[in-house]
Amino acid sequence: MQAETARIQIMVEGVTPPAARYFLVSFDIDGTLEVGHPPGPIALETVRNVQQRGHLIGSCSDRTLGEQRAMWSSNGIEADFVSHKQQLEALRNEFDCTRFVHIGDTITDLQFAGAAGFEFWYAIDLSLADPEDMILGKEGAASGQHDQSPLSSR
Repeated sequence: MQAETARIQIMVEGVTPPAARYFLVSFDIDGTLEVGHPPGPIALETVRNVQQRGHLIGSCSDRTLGEQRAMWSSNGIEADFVSHKQQLEALRNEFDCTRFVHIGDTITDLQFAGAAGFEFWYAIDLSLADPEDMILGKEGAASGQHDQSPLSSR
């Protein structure tokens, strides 16, 4: 009965149980997240909300892995992964998810995402609507506009 109560509590709070983690959302930092240099349009609150719903979040950036970990830690977020952009494909092999998304601000982000078979979204596009709804694929005016990268071979 205690496990059932916990499951109901998780559902009421809008959190997806850990077994249902099926999106992996990778964020570039600089030019993408509000704490980047330069700052980007994606608020850390959006990242927190996606993670609280049970999805995997982290960063794939040109920054060192230590700098990425420090950025998450200093903002009170426990990232599920940190990686370099050129290692996106390794994340596909490491995590069993049904959907892989990379959000960035440059053509380099697009190229690495496409090569790894990730969907790619420009951060600026997410700022034009409700970014959390778009990331989680909820219905809305802007949903469905971000198909898998045309550079993807998967």
